[in-house]
Amino acid sequence: MKKQFAIIVLGCFVGEAQAVIEFKPGWDSAENSDVRVYSKEEATEFLSNKSEDLAKIIKGPAACVLEVTKGCHDQRPGLAHFTVNGLKSKDTCKVKSIYVGSKSDHEESC
Repeated sequence: MKKQFAIIVLGCFVGEAQAVIEFKPGWDSAENSDVRVYSKEEATEFLSNKSEDLAKIIKGPAACVLEVTKGCHDQRPGLAHFTVNGLKSKDTCKVKSIYVGSKSDHEESC
């Protein structure tokens, strides 16, 4: 009985897993992060704070996946940005964000 109670209590605290943030190999290479170098944690925090749609997918359930393909890079002078997409999100993500289920390259100032 005590063991079952402990499992039930633990289940109440675990809750739903958070979304997956994937960093594609090379996302932070010199040619992909030539404006500023970010750690994965810094990049996740920056993106979460920069856009409501990004925050929705980042803070969403585990079925939501945001992939960072390039770090803070500068393809055009004066426009530093991250490149991300939500193509790997599953149908069960259920978050209303422009990134869910689409390859959305999003430019953000770094």
